[in-house]
Amino acid sequence: MKTNRFTKQIVAISLTGLISSVAAAAPLCSSWSIPEDKGRLDNSVQDETSGMALSRVYPRFYMNNDSGDGPNLYVVDEKTLQPKKVSIQNYDPRDAEDLSLGPCPKSEETCIAIADIGDNSRKRSTIEIVFVKETATFKSSVAPVAHITAQYPDRAHNAEAFALLPNGEFLIVTKEDGGKAGAATVFRGRTDVDGQTLEKIGTIDVPAITKDNLLGGIVTGMSASADGRKLLLLTYVNAIELSFDPSAKTLPTTQELAARGEIRLVKINVLPQQEAITYDRNDLDFYYTTEAERSFLIKKSKAPVLKVQCLK
Repeated sequence: MKTNRFTKQIVAISLTGLISSVAAAAPLCSSWSIPEDKGRLDNSVQDETSGMALSRVYPRFYMNNDSGDGPNLYVVDEKTLQPKKVSIQNYDPRDAEDLSLGPCPKSEETCIAIADIGDNSRKRSTIEIVFVKETATFKSSVAPVAHITAQYPDRAHNAEAFALLPNGEFLIVTKEDGGKAGAATVFRGRTDVDGQTLEKIGTIDVPAITKDNLLGGIVTGMSASADGRKLLLLTYVNAIELSFDPSAKTLPTTQELAARGEIRLVKINVLPQQEAITYDRNDLDFYYTTEAERSFLIKKSKAPVLKVQCLK
């Protein structure tokens, strides 16, 4: 059987687990740089960026706008930040909130998965994820290789954080902002199953980590490392890095992760409506940006893309 880099990584994780009953946690960064401005997005095209992922093989980002933009993916040059708009065929999102790079469903190839998971009114019966194959070049319109629907096991949730894992699974972290921030719920699903019911695997007490039950306690974006052993969460005020075990059935409690030193709070420059974050290729540094153009706070400004480096 042929394997891609994502499969090889998860096999390596599994072999490690056989050797040791307690797998070592992924090392987290302990010191971060001041965010560096890498340029500005073209807000005439991208006026509400809510998801981003950095290609691991091509010099570009993938981004998506928030609700109301239509079935579009933006292929953004890594240096110039100039976007190319790509329309996704047979796709009509209600509120696309995040995207992620990882293995395509039932395939060895790499896909960009766009997560239509936003639900401010918390009334949706299903959510949808569409998969577009990553290619060297993109035409102005592409057909998705797959799309799946899913529902939560309990009730409707609003969410803006989504990440693919190398083992064919994905994670969704909810946005708990009803008056004040609450603990975010983490759900897991499979990329190759349509019409599935997601599995609740735990919660992350973001307000306890950030000591903020308002904007700093609300999760707005997520990225996973290539091996799936680290998660990076974005809130409206800061970022959080935490260890994750893709093979575990449940997520440890926030208190357990903190006691083991497997959570890091990252102080960053606050951008109004910051909702998009991605690891760099080294899975140490990261980038983030904002909806900006539709934010009343900086309506006349172009959205900056900021990079934060891991110092140690």
